[in-house]
Amino acid sequence: MLFRNMQLLAIGDEGARSKITQFISTNANIGNYMPVKAIQNMLGEATDVWNMHRQIDWDFVNSNYKAAVIGGAGLLAKTFNKFWVDCAANCKIPIIVWGVGTCIVDGFELEDTSCEIEPVRSIFERALLVNVRDELTANLYGAGMADAISITACPTIYYLRDFEVVAEPKTVTLSVHPDLVNSETHDAIEALCESKGFTVLRTENVQTPEEGLEDIIRNYYCRSELVVATRLHGAITAYGLGIPYLALPGDEKLREFHRLFGGGHLFSNLDELAELLNAGHAELPRPDLADVLEFGARARAALADLS
Repeated sequence: MLFRNMQLLAIGDEGARSKITQFISTNANIGNYMPVKAIQNMLGEATDVWNMHRQIDWDFVNSNYKAAVIGGAGLLAKTFNKFWVDCAANCKIPIIVWGVGTCIVDGFELEDTSCEIEPVRSIFERALLVNVRDELTANLYGAGMADAISITACPTIYYLRDFEVVAEPKTVTLSVHPDLVNSETHDAIEALCESKGFTVLRTENVQTPEEGLEDIIRNYYCRSELVVATRLHGAITAYGLGIPYLALPGDEKLREFHRLFGGGHLFSNLDELAELLNAGHAELPRPDLADVLEFGARARAALADLS
């Protein structure tokens, strides 16, 4: 899956093609791409996008688009701090914040893993609409704005709505996060699953030219009766497809997702995982999309009202 990244266009192809632009992470983790595609689908527009990690031409943005969407994904991790500071100072067009979340990693102080509060809050306060994926994000960056902030599941679940799951018996997708959990732990999880008779399909959720986003969903998740995850979007993808998940959290965003939306179980060690693997793993109902769609309708209406 590719988007029209404005910082990578060839000479002669630089003009704006959409009325709305979108600020996103173009890291190839599918957790960054599925919510962006879901937002575009709900808007009915293939937005021009700007990679939040690269230099943004704010004069071009302000002159060529009637509004901007920031989202979705974990765009409040520390690595995006410069973008939020620059956006607060330079973006003059209306903004919708959509499907974003913070990242508070176990064993680190808040300021070491998350964006500064004030630049983000200043954007939240002037945004047309704000949608975040958990209460932790809303409380941290939107203090005093409780009635103005929408909290829903990640837009990813809308993107996944048409994928068909044909689970192969005793098959599990292992969705790994190498930056949060070490390879020895992932290897031990894989070995434990195999010892329980499971065929393990291991993925880092990172698309490549040889294996794109849809390939990962179909070749791993849609073949599985269970997902074991150490990363948030392993659990979100399972939830969106109606597949139960077992998740080892290394950060608060995964705990918050599980607390708010369920769909699986958390474990903290291999003994707990072994007990969970011994239990039954029946297919779950697909999640209700009503709240996600309701925010999408509000966003479309707010953008339609702009001149």
